[in-house]
Amino acid sequence: MFAVRYSYHLFHATRADLFRRVGALEEAKRSYTRALELVTNDSERRFLERRLREVQPNIQSG
Repeated sequence: MFAVRYSYHLFHATRADLFRRVGALEEAKRSYTRALELVTNDSERRFLERRLREVQPNIQSG
């Protein structure tokens, strides 16, 4: 069951959001990237791409 979570994009998307909320932006970036590798729905992909762009500028400037 644990292995299934690692292949489920929403697991990584949720993890990324939690990291983003606590300011762990590098971890959020990694989790958003993994979610994007797994997602198949176009609207979810656009949402994840937007979230990833939101955390990336903060990583580079912080």
